Amino acid sequence: HDVALKIPRHDKDSETILDKYVNRELQALKEIRQVGGHPNLMNLKDSVSNNGDVILVVDFVGGDELGEVVDRKSGFDADRARDIGIDICDAISFLHQHELVYRDLKPDNILLDGQQTPTIIDFTTAKEVDVSNLSRNGGQASTTGDPTGVQGGEEFKPPEVLDAGQYGDQGPWSDVYSLGKLLLFMLTTLRLETEGVVPSDLGSASPSYLDDIIRRAAARDPTERYSDATALKNALERKDPTPPQTASLYHIGGDDTYEIEPGDTIGRDEPPKTSITIPLPEDEGWVSRVHCRITRDATGSWVLEDESTNGTYCHENGDWVEILSANGRQKLRSRGHDVEATTDTKQLEPGDTFALVDPNYDKKTWFIFQGEN
Repeated sequence: HDVALKIPRHDKDSETILDKYVNRELQALKEIRQVGGHPNLMNLKDSVSNNGDVILVVDFVGGDELGEVVDRKSGFDADRARDIGIDICDAISFLHQHELVYRDLKPDNILLDGQQTPTIIDFTTAKEVDVSNLSRNGGQASTTGDPTGVQGGEEFKPPEVLDAGQYGDQGPWSDVYSLGKLLLFMLTTLRLETEGVVPSDLGSASPSYLDDIIRRAAARDPTERYSDATALKNALERKDPTPPQTASLYHIGGDDTYEIEPGDTIGRDEPPKTSITIPLPEDEGWVSRVHCRITRDATGSWVLEDESTNGTYCHENGDWVEILSANGRQKLRSRGHDVEATTDTKQLEPGDTFALVDPNYDKKTWFIFQGEN
């Protein structure tokens, strides 16, 4: 792969702020690399020090800024905007699952290649958050407000980022607002600070479901938005603005029942921090940090997705069938092991039982999918 060097610009900011930006970006990119990276996120290869400057070595990303492409094409049609929006949501969802909030999503920070595949390229404002300690209440001041310090793109920033500390906490819902404004921009070419405006108000041939998704995503009140990028992606995939359905999952090992949303995860609770919906004890060594994910496909069916290196086992027709991530299959083959698993997904029906790692291990990692609520 070709690489690019990201070199600090000393004429732009004070040395203190510059160091903060560079160190924040370096830390975010290291965390992303440590948890496997994402195809729509800039990938860190290395970092070097030169005369006191930290220079980032990243994979070269070809293409043009999203804003340039949108302006050149006078906007995208609804299908193209939706497809690109889903890809961006998928990347931001990956950050949210690992307790990172981007906070400065705008056209300047997204490159589109010749196949219209987006890559997010700037992480100077990315911030680690503990969602369990945050409030979405936009009517109260925040004790965790942190200005991004980055000028430009105010039209895409939510109130809790623009007025840090004065309008609720910054969290995954903050990126959802920016995603809603990005969808509006792709459809209309307009960078609007005004809230409550949807594409059809501006003459765009936008279907009603997309208008309603943008209205909800870019709501001023954080409690009215989708909770995170996974929920927004799910709405775009289903072409349905209503928040996703929930389902129930029973953990046999812990005798607990969980209400889950599409995109929720099960994994081992250990550093580096990961936003795991259902954490298992750190001593469950065979369980990956993010072992599997439960989501819904475009038809609305619930699906189990393995993301581990040891596999997830599903009870089917009296036997156990393994599903294993593509990364897990590749690693096993590279070590000379035979791999029986051929897929990383399994459609779930009420009553289905699955086990993280070999079911003969013990029942502490067994779960029963109880169906939609």
